[in-house]
Amino acid sequence: MNRSLYSEGLIEPETQQFEMWRDYRLQDIVGDDIFNKAHQSLDAFVKTSYAFFKDDLCHGIRLSVEGGKDLDVIASNEEIVEGMFKAAHEYKKNHIVIMR
Repeated sequence: MNRSLYSEGLIEPETQQFEMWRDYRLQDIVGDDIFNKAHQSLDAFVKTSYAFFKDDLCHGIRLSVEGGKDLDVIASNEEIVEGMFKAAHEYKKNHIVIMR
């Protein structure tokens, strides 16, 4: 595996690019702030899932490939991979709930 794939991380999403003014305009039109609440939920989901994939998943892959640098890794590669798959599946499940 190319080391840069798990050592350099991922491209950070720019959630500040979401155009919030539209939410307030829609609130004026429909009389409810549901769009703003959905937007805030999406923003929180994007930031937390990005943090997981960048920090936890990439670190887990590094441990699986290279082993621990300062500390001994006591989990097997299979346990590391299983834990990462389980956590990634939780993010997928949460994404489906948000999109409904």
